[in-house]
Amino acid sequence: MFFIKDIIFLLKDVYLFILSSGRIYLFIKRIRFFLLDELKKNAKHYYHNKDLC
Repeated sequence: MFFIKDIIFLLKDVYLFILSSGRIYLFIKRIRFFLLDELKKNAKHYYHNKDLC
């Protein structure tokens, strides 16, 4: 009985870890997308100014 309890706790931990890592993955993905977007905007701005000079 004790062994089964341990397995359930382990599975719960693994499940929570997968959930949290999934959230972290989405968070990183979102940040990366945002950063790339910002970089593109800055690059366009930079090249636009360069052309004017």
